[in-house]
Amino acid sequence: MAGGQSLYASEPVSKYSIFVGGALTFNLIVGAGALSLPQAFADAGYILATMMLVLLAFFSCMTAGFVIETLSITNAMIKSGHDKVSLLNKSSKSISDFDIDLQCELGYMAQIFLNSKELKAFYAVLAVYLFGDLCIYCVAIPKSMQNLFCSASSTECVFFFSFEDSYYFFLILFLAIVGPFCFFDLTKTKIIQLFTTAMRWASFVCMILIAMIGIVLQRGFTRTSPHPPKPDEIAPYNVESMSALFGVCVYAFMCHHSLPSLLTPVENKENLWMLVPGVLGLVLLFYLLLCFTAVFRFSLEELNGTNGLYNLNFGDYHYRAVANFLRAFPMIVLSANFPIIAVTLRNNLRTLLGKVASKYMSENQMRFFFPLLAIVPPAFVAFLTQNVEFLVSYTGSYAGVAIQYVIPALLVQRARKIKMPGAQGPKLHDSWFHHDRWLQLTYGWALMSWGITTANIIYK
Repeated sequence: MAGGQSLYASEPVSKYSIFVGGALTFNLIVGAGALSLPQAFADAGYILATMMLVLLAFFSCMTAGFVIETLSITNAMIKSGHDKVSLLNKSSKSISDFDIDLQCELGYMAQIFLNSKELKAFYAVLAVYLFGDLCIYCVAIPKSMQNLFCSASSTECVFFFSFEDSYYFFLILFLAIVGPFCFFDLTKTKIIQLFTTAMRWASFVCMILIAMIGIVLQRGFTRTSPHPPKPDEIAPYNVESMSALFGVCVYAFMCHHSLPSLLTPVENKENLWMLVPGVLGLVLLFYLLLCFTAVFRFSLEELNGTNGLYNLNFGDYHYRAVANFLRAFPMIVLSANFPIIAVTLRNNLRTLLGKVASKYMSENQMRFFFPLLAIVPPAFVAFLTQNVEFLVSYTGSYAGVAIQYVIPALLVQRARKIKMPGAQGPKLHDSWFHHDRWLQLTYGWALMSWGITTANIIYK
């Protein structure tokens, strides 16, 4: 097992209800990437795409269960004194040592269950993926604000800034508003998360209902707008587009890297076993409603004409307030996700570097240092360039598969081998998929995912 003390393993956390936990998880999963699903859905055909989404939801649900089981076992190891990493307070008021009430990030669990080489690979993969996500957010949000509030043809956009310079103004404004939330735990973002959850539901419901109305009435937004396609013009499947579909959908249910931060503060964990499957099922339902209404409302040419941003298909909607609200959807979604990703990166950086940092900094200094270490580098990249998609298409694709499938399976495989005769109370939060064959299936799925992702990058 990897050695070293974690300074962030059993730090007390504030509590929130299971409803708030579900809202936070829903917010993390349903990002702006959902807007690219309808185009890929139409390209691959609605039958093939539905099968792919259901399959991905199943594997994500299974590996999320692996993370929760590993988190439960890690809590028991800390409380019963079997962990070799943490030297912190192991006291707990829970009825079972296996209850999840101590903060244990993925990095802390990796320190316990992985060897030194695996641990280095884990942190490299996690840092690359989260850093790539934050880079995308730091670029996409200011650009969305720029396109929403400015016109490329105008000489002045905001105050005295030109259209090009307004990007930097919005970047600074975004960091000033959202950045402070990265210095606290996720319970401090509860209000903004609940607000953006309502905005997401409103956005999806608007897009679904407007598309349904168009399907029923068989007409466009205006007299000159194209009419909905006829059923025989919609392809049920297109195998040639499967790799592109997979590239878009593979991260449609990604939440694994932040599950410890999201689930540990949940106050009543008796129903935790149904939280993640329930949220994933709700997300799947939303995706299918969104995509089916899109495919039967807009032609393939219309969906391909918006560069994978489905909300732009509603730009001609006659109620301008609704059209502008849908245009702002990516900005709302990504702004709420940014603190979750940044806090996850911050916590894992502290787990990795906390022991060394404690020799040179006080606790209060570290509370400022690690959040800045998480958000300053992506912000610096966003100041240097607005073209980060090419970089992230490589770093995020391969690292994302590892985080979503390989790491959860490897951690739970090692955790199940741990014997803890001194652990008290019933064993809680075990995964439904306890047989080793499920682990083998997960590793095989990850290898196939890497292969399909590589094919998609090569032939894109």
